[in-house]
Amino acid sequence: MAEVIGVSDAQLRFVTNSQSGMGLLKCGNVVIPFNNQIGKDTGLYKLHNTNIHKIIANKKAKENLQE
Repeated sequence: MAEVIGVSDAQLRFVTNSQSGMGLLKCGNVVIPFNNQIGKDTGLYKLHNTNIHKIIANKKAKENLQE
């Protein structure tokens, strides 16, 4: 896999079994590992969350509070 996408084994280890919000940015020959994890109890997390299961659960919880 590292050979196919053009990253080293060390860089590939950064994304193997990594958590959400972590990864590699590749632009040309430059590869930058990043960790952009956001605390789940923040407004920023709620705004940028793309986990559909969490979005549905939050929507249902909000609807239940309004009833």
